[in-house]
Amino acid sequence: MVLSLLPWLAVAAIPFLDVSAGLAAGIAGTLIVSAEVVFVLAIMVLGKDAYDRLRRKLRMALAHDSSSPDHLDQGHKKRARCRPP
Repeated sequence: MVLSLLPWLAVAAIPFLDVSAGLAAGIAGTLIVSAEVVFVLAIMVLGKDAYDRLRRKLRMALAHDSSSPDHLDQGHKKRARCRPP
């Protein structure tokens, strides 16, 4: 999974290359797609346990994100349940 980070780091270096804007966009797109492919392949190789662990961590991170619309809806529902009858 660490290998999928390398193309993202390479994308950050693209502005420092002496290439045209079109070529830079093509290189960036290729690197981003390759990073995602490597990430998915790593998950497939690591197996179901790694996938479940990653999914659990992602859900926890999204649940704690205060800017997430889902989190705001949950907070609203909690306040509504706390009102006296």
